[in-house]
Amino acid sequence: MQYIYDCTSVDVMHSFITRSPDGCVTSAILALSSLHDARMRAAEGGIVGYLRTSNSHELYFNKARNELNSVVKSGRPLTEAEATAALHLISWWLFQGGWQGGSDGSSGWLEALNVACDWFETRSGILNSGSEPLKTIYKLNPEGRFAARTTMMDIFSGITLLRPPRFSRLYEHLLNYSPGQSDIFQSANGCCDEVMFCLSAIVNLEHNKYRDVPRTVFDREVAHSDFMLRSRKLRKQLLSIDCSTQPISPFMMESSSSSAYPFTHSNPNVPDTYPTSEIFRQAALLYLSTVTSGYSPSVSHTQDAVAALKLSLEAVPFDMVNKVDRSLIFPICLSGCMTDDLNLRAFFGGRLRSLDNAVGNTITALQLMEAVCAMRDSTGEAVTWRNVMNEMKFELLMV
Repeated sequence: MQYIYDCTSVDVMHSFITRSPDGCVTSAILALSSLHDARMRAAEGGIVGYLRTSNSHELYFNKARNELNSVVKSGRPLTEAEATAALHLISWWLFQGGWQGGSDGSSGWLEALNVACDWFETRSGILNSGSEPLKTIYKLNPEGRFAARTTMMDIFSGITLLRPPRFSRLYEHLLNYSPGQSDIFQSANGCCDEVMFCLSAIVNLEHNKYRDVPRTVFDREVAHSDFMLRSRKLRKQLLSIDCSTQPISPFMMESSSSSAYPFTHSNPNVPDTYPTSEIFRQAALLYLSTVTSGYSPSVSHTQDAVAALKLSLEAVPFDMVNKVDRSLIFPICLSGCMTDDLNLRAFFGGRLRSLDNAVGNTITALQLMEAVCAMRDSTGEAVTWRNVMNEMKFELLMV
């Protein structure tokens, strides 16, 4: 459900479990599967069996989190196992609704994401690889590659929290010096790397727009000129990306051969990533329009992007819609927030409603979309979706 584009994820998890049955990855997977079991039983009206308590998923989660925290506090260098366990705990938060934090005061998905990012920064070797980070990523073992590319949630956390992604300099380097040459992240959520890197750059653009305003008129003019120059460059980059031609990386060719992992096979349930990359490209254009022109749905670039997003969503094969839409929370929710057309609202809302709401963040995203539209309808003014989200105390991670 979480990694439908990654044909190696089952193999990687199997490797972790068989090598360390009592390890942190195994504990995190138990927590996640227990939560899924509890949610599905509740949705189906099932009764928890005598082998399961009503809060067993929380017990598993606390065990996994405590194991991970003990490693962090020990100061021992983090491994790809701890990073992967942290990424599964992020999925735990996503599966229970996607918002940040919990009733016990814990910091939620951000706490887990920071662990994965710490490993990426200190132990993966990618940031210390000079001008060739791609080669370093491709040289990682399969477990390391999975952890590295899945840590891309760093970008979506930046969108939610309005802060520069932690590895934005790496993304900027790859965007400017390796355009169209990598598919590091594509197998994680179906979005081609160039679009992901542009999303990171847009977050930086928006963050810089709202940080301390220069004091002098001259400095403000310089800052505005730089803002417009960067925004035009990003729009040009996004318009030039052809999502129908995707690179084949060395690690994808390697993983297509059945070798060390017993479950590696061609998965007929994995969708073509072209429609989803195009959907994310249009979502990036829409996001950029909100940063440069504000949150009014009457802006022409905004209307064009929303209309293009609807067409791109309609291009997803019918038998794959429910699988694919779960990975498109950000494009669908943002589009629904940025239109006053009732038919379009119904379309985007319907895509979220059609998903199984027992597991995941689709209902939370739908609630946010409806709240934004209701506020704009009542006030007649432009509404910033992030402000509404913060008022609702969601801090929704839209992946």
